[in-house]
This record gives sequence, C-alpha cells and structure tokens, in this order.
Amino acid sequence: MAAIPLSASHFRCHTGGMLDQVFAEAEDPPRAGYAGNLLTIAFSMWLLGGLLTDVWAHNNVPKLETFFTPWHAALYSGFLATAAWICWLVRRQLMAGRRGMAAIPAGYALGGFGVCLFIVAGAGDLTWHTIFGIERNSRILFSPTHLLLVTAIILIFTSPLRDALTDPALPSAPSLRRLLPAALSIAFATATLMVLLQYANLLVQSPGEVVAALSQTNRIGATTIGTEMIITNLAMLLPLLMLARRWPLPLGTATVVYTVFGIQAEAVRAVNTKIVFGTIVLAGIGVDLLARWLRPGPSARRRFWAFGALAPVVTWGIYFAVTFVTVGRVPSIVEFWTGMPIVAGLLGLAFAALLLPGAGALARPERTPEPGEMSEAQS
Repeated sequence: MAAIPLSASHFRCHTGGMLDQVFAEAEDPPRAGYAGNLLTIAFSMWLLGGLLTDVWAHNNVPKLETFFTPWHAALYSGFLATAAWICWLVRRQLMAGRRGMAAIPAGYALGGFGVCLFIVAGAGDLTWHTIFGIERNSRILFSPTHLLLVTAIILIFTSPLRDALTDPALPSAPSLRRLLPAALSIAFATATLMVLLQYANLLVQSPGEVVAALSQTNRIGATTIGTEMIITNLAMLLPLLMLARRWPLPLGTATVVYTVFGIQAEAVRAVNTKIVFGTIVLAGIGVDLLARWLRPGPSARRRFWAFGALAPVVTWGIYFAVTFVTVGRVPSIVEFWTGMPIVAGLLGLAFAALLLPGAGALARPERTPEPGEMSEAQS
C-alpha cells in the first residue's frame, strides 16, 4: 500500500481545524474585565480582612484553644466567597464554549491553583492544630500550614495584576481608576507577605518605642529599628517599582498602596498607633507628589532610578518627623535617624536598577572571532 504524504495543511484539514481553534484561544484568552477584576478585589478584601482578624486573635486572645473560632470563620468565609467568584468566572467561559485552560481568564490560572492549594492547606491546618494545638505569637509565623495558606492567598490576590500585565487594551499611561485593581492586587499581596514578617515590620512600633530605641547607646535598639525599616521599606517600595516598571504611576497610587500597609499594621497589633496609620498615609501622599514630579516609568530609566532612591527618603523622613513631633523630642543619637533613611534610599536605588537595568546591562557581548575563524555573518 502506498504511503500517504501528510503535509501540515493536510493534517490541519483532517483534524477539522481543532488545533487552529486551540491556538487562537491561547493567543486571545478571555478577560475578567474591569468590573470583574474589581469584584475580585472586593472578595479579596473580605479574605484579607479575615486573615488579619485571625492573626490579631492569635496575637491577642490568650485562651485560643480551638480551630473553630469566629476569626477562622471570617477567614474561611472570605476564601469561599473568593473561590466561588473565580469558579464562576471560569464557568462563564465554559458555558461560552471554551474548554480546558482556554476557559480560565487571563491572569487567573495561578489564582485557580491558589484556590486548590488553600483547600489542601486548610485541611492540613485543621490536622496540624488537632495534633500540635493552637499557635500563639511568633509561632504562627512559621507554621508550615500557615505558610501554605499565605502562599495560596498571594496567588489569588495577584490575579488582577497578572491580567493587567497582559491586557493589550490597558492604556500605556492609565489613570488611577483604570489601574486600581492592579494596584490593590499587588498591595494586598505584599501586605499579606508582611503578615509573615510582622516581627520585622516597623509600622507596628509605637512612636514612643521608636524614639526610645533610637536613643540607646548600646545600639541594640537602633539595630532592631534599622532592620525593621529595611524590610518594611522594601515591602512598601517594591509594589510601586513593579507598577512603574510597566506604567507611569498615576497620582494617588502610592497613597493607595501605603494605606493598605497602614491598615495591615493596625490590624496585626491592635494597639493605639492611629498616629502611625495617619503618618503612613501622609508619607504616601508625599511619595505621590514625588512621582508626579519625577514621572518614573518604563521609558524613563533615570527617573525610575531616582524615584527608587528618593521615595524611601521621603517616606521615612516624613515618618520620623511626625514620630518625633508626636513624642515631643528628638532621639539623642543623631546619626541613627539621619542615616537610616539614606540607607533605605540606597537600597531602593539598587532594586530600581535591578528591575529596570541600563540599556546595555542585558545585552550579550559580541565575541571577537579568533584568527582564521569565520564570523556568523560570513558563515
């Protein structure tokens, strides 16, 4: 029997164009849309609120001996609502005729994986508490099941951000309204990460504690404050740099991101630090004005670097100024509180350069051909 030649066109014809349909769907994935992403953010706020109340309970309720608490109910109900919404987004695409991965809206595949991971981690958390009891204080930050839960939550929260990063309909210089789902998405995710790093979050310190630490000559207190500032500074700055790496920052973006961090710090400690929350919001306004002046963006590399260096100086300059006015005195060791914002600025500059390197930083250097060796062009 003679062999039948199979060309690409012959194969495509005999498969009824199924591959063409699959590739077309992969190239043009469905979108949750602006309203859909806002609803994802709304459900994420519920989930984040449940997480923060649960963390507060672990830190502040002395006799927490059961898994079934009002705070866990807030956390898991927020998850169920968010998971149901993501499932509904996929179901809508399935009803429209899409199949498999092509039915998952752009940016939501990892969010769907986060939903599955949360279910597994939640069951593991119940088992863990049954065997080892209920953790308190810093123990909750290193529980393996809690780490998995936070990872799952971050994957869910960042779905609108991933959608925005691949959305061709998003303007090259979007307004704050248009960029709001992406900004809140990355702010929620980073604030969730800071839940695990609350032992290194400067925002949970009261003004009196900060001034006292910066007045100690043994340097132990100042070292703690400096370390906390470095970690908190990177957590607050990186979301802005990530956004500015893709779009020019619209006015108000920093205030939105900083407000989320202020709320997170208030919820974790539940101490009388409302002045700290107001200070962080004020610092966000200052960083917004800096961004308005510098106009950092993907096509403005030097201004992007300058923003990475100056935003921490503005942030912690305002933070220290309000803190000192609130306490009514300046720390006695001047080098500590004058030098720390500069250190934060230098680290901000380093991360800005890593996120948006120089034009030739990633270019592959051309190798000079050895004598008698032909170049690629000649070959």
